[in-house]
Amino acid sequence: MKVQRFGKGGASTAFVLALLLVAHAAAGQGNYRSTPTGGRSALLGDTGIALATDGASPFLNPATMVRIQDASLAFSVSFFSYTTAGFGRWHQPGPVDAARFGPLSVDASRQTTSRFDAIPSTLCLFFTVAGWGDPKDASLAKEPRVWAAPRTGRQKLAACLGTTEQEELDLPAVNLRASVPGGSSHTAQSFHQTFRRVHVGPSYGVDVTDALSLGVSLHGVISSYAYLWSSSAITGDATGSPVATSLDATGSGRSIDLDAIFGATYRAGRLTFGASAKPPAAHAGGSYDASLHQQASAPGTATALLSTASGSFRAPSPARVGVGVGADLGRAKLEVDATYFFPLDRALSADLHVDTTTIAGGATVPLSSDATYSARARPVVDGAAGVEYFVSPTLSVLGGVSSDISSAADLPRATSVGTFHQARINRVGLSAGLGSYGTGGTILIGARLSTGWGQALAVNPYVVPNDYATVEARTYGAMLVIAGSTSFQAIRGVVDSVGEAVKPKRE
Repeated sequence: MKVQRFGKGGASTAFVLALLLVAHAAAGQGNYRSTPTGGRSALLGDTGIALATDGASPFLNPATMVRIQDASLAFSVSFFSYTTAGFGRWHQPGPVDAARFGPLSVDASRQTTSRFDAIPSTLCLFFTVAGWGDPKDASLAKEPRVWAAPRTGRQKLAACLGTTEQEELDLPAVNLRASVPGGSSHTAQSFHQTFRRVHVGPSYGVDVTDALSLGVSLHGVISSYAYLWSSSAITGDATGSPVATSLDATGSGRSIDLDAIFGATYRAGRLTFGASAKPPAAHAGGSYDASLHQQASAPGTATALLSTASGSFRAPSPARVGVGVGADLGRAKLEVDATYFFPLDRALSADLHVDTTTIAGGATVPLSSDATYSARARPVVDGAAGVEYFVSPTLSVLGGVSSDISSAADLPRATSVGTFHQARINRVGLSAGLGSYGTGGTILIGARLSTGWGQALAVNPYVVPNDYATVEARTYGAMLVIAGSTSFQAIRGVVDSVGEAVKPKRE
């Protein structure tokens, strides 16, 4: 395999072309690392608390921003991922009402799904506001394996937009027809769930001394959550009489919060120690709308329920502390990080006004009430380790490992407008890639593989009325990482070159 290295202008040209190619391309809540931040950090196992030099800096530890060279002003990265998920006993997820349906056992009860996504991660613009033009930057651009050391007075500003969490699961038109003691069972289900968290705002970093750097990020955070369940079943009971049931539920919420992230790094010889802290988020507002419909028709039973609700919604990112240590070994850069996420009693919560209408015994009963629903997040510790080895002054090999432990404390099975449909899936990831550096910019290409295990919710159609049950879940994922950095000057140079190439030549 021939590896192309980019010299002056080459990396910036490749970066712009990659950006144009990906611009048109189009995982359960509680996984704080569901979307990597930054390109280099993603290929180094999601490390960066001590040695980040890309779009991950403002989100992991803003003090590391001062390592970014003057020539590198703009960073952008996109992640392409393929994910497959399998759920055990999906079509018979819980205990069967044997008195009604007999000794029922449904075959082919495992369900799998797969999806391809283009996931935008981070877009950051970095500006040097003090300490510009240090002569070291020119040599660092030519030989990036020589690590940038802090220097007193250097200051950086950044403006960032980043997707830090994104989980999405689709199971459309999951249909089954099976034999049961009473004849046959015919079920149809569709499920969609999504959770996304986006940060936007400024960051600041400063070299206080030649060893100590400090930084802070102030971000507005938009968290969105939505789900849709549609389940219908017609099953013969133990006597052969038909039993028709349905459960339809949907919810959609958006939470707006304010976050601050504080960071520091300290260099001692070949080692750099990093620490970051994010206090609890300040809630600014949010809204939630939901509905639930249950209906059952069976011998001696005919019931229906319709609930609608609206109100406020909160989905704050948790407080956290992280520590990391990086080592500069000449040709190799090593980093090991650990992050502790604090528990939340109300990781997802909604204060709702609920209107409910039920039909039972031929009578219609309306009811209105106010209620608070919430889901807890347990404490989580995630680890990461990565290494970058320079095979030449401008070409490196990167790799890393990381964990992504789910914070979901409970999988609530109550059928209500306030049931938050979460999955509890723990993941481990392995990443590897190549980095090419030049005076015009950087291009990184690699892949990240992951596997996950845990539990999810499914509708149990063999109880009246239908309810939720817990099923085993297993996921596998592959993510293509295309990342780069360049300067506005380099982009302008590419545009000028293209303009000269297409300009009609005079005879």
